[in-house]
Amino acid sequence: MSLPNTKINDVLISSVQWLVNQQSKDGGWPGLAGRKSSTLNTAEAMIALIDSGKYTGGNEEIKKAVDFLTSHQIVDGKFKGAWSREIPATTNLPDVIRTAFSLEALLKAGVGVNAPPVITGIIWLISIQNKNQDDKAWGFRQGLPDEILPTCLALLALIQAYSFSSRVSNDAKKIRESIDCALKSLKDKFRGDGFDGKLPYFGSSEILKPTHTLYAVLVLQSARRCSITNGEYLELENKALEWLQSQNEFQPIEEHIPIDLDRDNPQWDYDFQHMTDTLLIRVLCGSDHKTFNKDNQVASKAFISLGKRWHQSKGGFFGYWLFTWSTAKAISALSLCEKGLLFPPSPESTLLSQNNIFDYLKLLLSLGEKWPKWKGGGLVTIGIAIGFGIATIINSQFNFNSLNLVVILLVIAPIVLAAYNKRLSKSFLAFIAFSIVVILIISNYISTRTLNMLIQGVVDHFMKN
Repeated sequence: MSLPNTKINDVLISSVQWLVNQQSKDGGWPGLAGRKSSTLNTAEAMIALIDSGKYTGGNEEIKKAVDFLTSHQIVDGKFKGAWSREIPATTNLPDVIRTAFSLEALLKAGVGVNAPPVITGIIWLISIQNKNQDDKAWGFRQGLPDEILPTCLALLALIQAYSFSSRVSNDAKKIRESIDCALKSLKDKFRGDGFDGKLPYFGSSEILKPTHTLYAVLVLQSARRCSITNGEYLELENKALEWLQSQNEFQPIEEHIPIDLDRDNPQWDYDFQHMTDTLLIRVLCGSDHKTFNKDNQVASKAFISLGKRWHQSKGGFFGYWLFTWSTAKAISALSLCEKGLLFPPSPESTLLSQNNIFDYLKLLLSLGEKWPKWKGGGLVTIGIAIGFGIATIINSQFNFNSLNLVVILLVIAPIVLAAYNKRLSKSFLAFIAFSIVVILIISNYISTRTLNMLIQGVVDHFMKN
């Protein structure tokens, strides 16, 4: 959680330093410390460091990352120019998402549009763009129907390439043609009508509508700033922003990426993690809409959501764990904000506050005093919970579901002990171990908000009694 007097610039300094410290000797970044470097994680880290304004293409860290990306590009064959999903096999598995992020990272690092790694990547991206009557953008792999995520990411990369190119060159004209076709597909195919046809959103997946709409708006904003789009697209952007204001939840979410060519045994598909709060911050910082700005309620929720996932002492941001990609996305979003602004903590009293854990420890001790037969079980459970917390912190795997688990243990153990009215026994310790397993399983299927509500309900009950 962030402190009340923490400025965004201070958060950025801490987060940037943490991210830089995660760079591997090969110049790339892994998703999680100690793992193998990934082109996707490396590209995201490069983009974030350059977005922060604290690193440029001239820094040694960025130079090493450029070398890492270019050394992992496919350099021959029918997939020449693409970046592949890292798999332990000799077969290349080209990925639109990795290619789009890598192109954006190289361009931001100062690699020219006409440099071989960039222009071959652009050529490959344009070559796999759908060109039939129904589909004129990108699917997750060549030959698949248009999908909104690969379309938006490819467009963001191509728009950036177009902005760096000579507008009169043949390459620039081809890039512009590709952009225009894909923008038309985005406008005509992916728009939906919510609220009885009154307000537009993007995408058809109910759970991904806010996320996909945010990506579409980022594309429209980028195209507008590059003078590619006209008033028709600006109206569409503003209506999408109005629809976003009606949404209440902007939680992290996964999207399945089906890129494996073997659909009978698609073992190399993967899930892409969206940090929707960071997308929302990027959108609102790039918006000229009169009611969609950083001061409104939706914006406040996004900052609070992001604030809950900042690890103060280390500087990184949590995804499920303390990931480089989640930190990179947070840095890119916060870099667009005014650096003197305070990074707001949650105004609500929730169990997501690490400081509040001590209040619940006191609550358990007070329960022990009120019902003496609970005291032994409460103290032992506190020991177990603290041990669990210390172990996860040491392993850099402490997140807020872990905190919820600790608090649940603190609340549930004395209740069970009182119910059975027995002395501490092996069966009770077995129950604690079983509770850990069950709650961990449950936490994978229900949201943090739901866990908070369950815990708060139990605590409120005992506070009243």
